[in-house]
Amino acid sequence: MKKKTFQDTFVFNYFISKIASLILQLRGWKLKGEVPKESKCIIIFSPHTSNWDGVLGGLMIAKLRIKLFVMAKDKIFIFPFKNFLLWLGVIPINRDKKSDTVRQIVEEFEKRDVFKIFVVPSGTRKKVDKWKSGFYYIAKGANVPIILSFIDYKKKEYGFIKKVYVTDDLEESLREIQLIYKQSNITGKHPDSQLFSKNTIH
Repeated sequence: MKKKTFQDTFVFNYFISKIASLILQLRGWKLKGEVPKESKCIIIFSPHTSNWDGVLGGLMIAKLRIKLFVMAKDKIFIFPFKNFLLWLGVIPINRDKKSDTVRQIVEEFEKRDVFKIFVVPSGTRKKVDKWKSGFYYIAKGANVPIILSFIDYKKKEYGFIKKVYVTDDLEESLREIQLIYKQSNITGKHPDSQLFSKNTIH
């Protein structure tokens, strides 16, 4: 499996980074928080309420030169797309019912010296009653920290809030993370679709 991705290229690390930085600056966006220095971690993003999150998130990642990996079904890794997908930083995962997706990702953490993955806990930009818990089990199994990232449309700020480690208690860990987001007073593109109301932290 290729370990080098397009994010290791000079074009990405210089030209694309400079362009992304210029766009964010011209649009009035400011970075807040400390850029994660961990070689292995899970970066989660919330609240996710708009497709614009992906655009701004991509610019943010490019500007900060963060090498991130994402997961996709292994069935799409066929000729002639396989090597290209690996070069993009896409990791093949077997999502069949008999397969343990969490275990596969934990194994990726174990066999790589540098590995950061990006997860949106809500799984969708629509309003949800609760988060998906896969990222919790991955963080626990790989013993890696979770970095809380955000985009605040009201303040025109983006960045990172805090680094947390999960406990053995799923509900307690999710409640703690959600509470941190809530207390940070972040405003998504569509605030009505945010999870963090007084009735959803329980």
